[in-house]
Amino acid sequence: MGALSNSNAEALLTDCPDGTSSAIADFYKNRSILITGASGFIGKQLLEKLLRSCSNLKKIYILLRDSRHASASERLKHILSSALFCRLWSGFPDFESKIQVIKGDVALPDFGIRDEDKETILSEVSIVFHLAATVSFNEPLRKAVNINVIGLQRLLEMCKQMKKLEACVHVSTAYTNCHIQDETIMEKVYKPHMVSPKQILEAMKWMNDDILKDITDRIISSHPNTYAFTKAIAEQMLLDERDQLPVAIFRPSIVTASVREPFPGWVDNMNGATGIISAMGCGFVKAMYGGKHKLSDLVPVDLTANVLIAVAWHTATHRAADEVPIYNFTSGTLNPITWKEIGECITDQFRRYPIENPFWIPNGYVTSNWYLRTFSLYVEVYLRLLGIDLLYRLVGKKPRMLRIHSRVIRMVKLLEYFTSRQWIWSNDSVIRLFHSLSESDKQTFNFDIQSVVWKEYLQSYCLGIRQHALHQNQTTIPRAQRVLQWIFYVRRICLFGASLLFIRLVIAKAETAPRLWKFLTSMFAAFLQKMPMIARAS
Repeated sequence: MGALSNSNAEALLTDCPDGTSSAIADFYKNRSILITGASGFIGKQLLEKLLRSCSNLKKIYILLRDSRHASASERLKHILSSALFCRLWSGFPDFESKIQVIKGDVALPDFGIRDEDKETILSEVSIVFHLAATVSFNEPLRKAVNINVIGLQRLLEMCKQMKKLEACVHVSTAYTNCHIQDETIMEKVYKPHMVSPKQILEAMKWMNDDILKDITDRIISSHPNTYAFTKAIAEQMLLDERDQLPVAIFRPSIVTASVREPFPGWVDNMNGATGIISAMGCGFVKAMYGGKHKLSDLVPVDLTANVLIAVAWHTATHRAADEVPIYNFTSGTLNPITWKEIGECITDQFRRYPIENPFWIPNGYVTSNWYLRTFSLYVEVYLRLLGIDLLYRLVGKKPRMLRIHSRVIRMVKLLEYFTSRQWIWSNDSVIRLFHSLSESDKQTFNFDIQSVVWKEYLQSYCLGIRQHALHQNQTTIPRAQRVLQWIFYVRRICLFGASLLFIRLVIAKAETAPRLWKFLTSMFAAFLQKMPMIARAS
């Protein structure tokens, strides 16, 4: 494959609205980049944005491991076949020549890469984005430490040998310090309460898995899960072992679908908030435990990638030699929206644009009543799913609803820690970074979280989940609306029938009972007769 022509390369910079040059794009010109975690949600968006808006870069090396079903090269082809890259494929099909796969795994010593690949990285790479991590909240501690902490340690050792290194950005999370709830979380590294990075790394050498499992809760202390704990340990370890490396730490909060680029609503996974939102859209989740008036903290993935690109540029060109700049990228204080408002908007959107064959009517809300949430999740939803599984058995199909329900419950329990609490972060570094950009760069690499209109964004988010995460074509929306309308009718019939039964039991001994009962049942029959006409009219 040939390289991009000069005319094509210049055309890719059309994101600059006034035609002026971009200081950020100029910085990346003729430089080579290493991305770990390029197969992840943020990594894919970062890869696409770099190729589209910094087209004069020399090469992007991405670290990918073989999976059970595909080689690293095959995985890259699968990544590039995503709708995310449609703008690149339509106008600049040779962009793939800018990418080189390095077969490796952050969980292995030296990433398990070949000597010639390592030599290429050490001699060519100028900018490193370290996104590789296990993002599972309940990962066994040993695995989480190996990937999130030791993986970063291996990268730092490699960075110290790079001949041209100008910036290394480590992607952490805003929730590394989520045990701090009664004060503002600053853009600094907080020392872990219980153990140091050195102690946890030593413990991994001699503790067996059974001991680790038994004492994990005590080790992670006030952190809610092994993910947040290992990310906090990794930050401290980076501070201890960086020497004079030009490093920065980037902390996004809950990363969600794109707001603008390359189009609104791109999301390709069911992790975190996306999984819960889709479960609400399908009717698997009705109530989440939490503070309905507490602030949420969502950041769109395209804005997240733009900050990352700007952070690397700023680290290379403005960083003081002895500092590690830290960037909290959050939305709660700058563009607040509560969990109640999110739940109401999601409910409205999924009723207007339903998911195909929903299990029940979308009705997501956040409640501080633990008993109401428990009844909804374990009784109300469970009984409906049990009835559907029984119907599956009667028609000879394999029941699957209760299995889905058990997975949803696990996901709900993990996320309720975040919906029931609220944090305030300092965003000073991100704000200063945005104000330091030229007007053209503010347009091309926009990460102004205050520009997000939440109602419009959540509409595109729900449609994006439907199309890109659940792979449902938008042409099926009218049919899904008819199905949802029938579910509304079924609910009304059930409620009316239950009311009739209750009235029958209550008035059974009254003198007027036969006449009243005849009147109510005749109304019920008339309603049933009109249902087909109502359905056709809808």
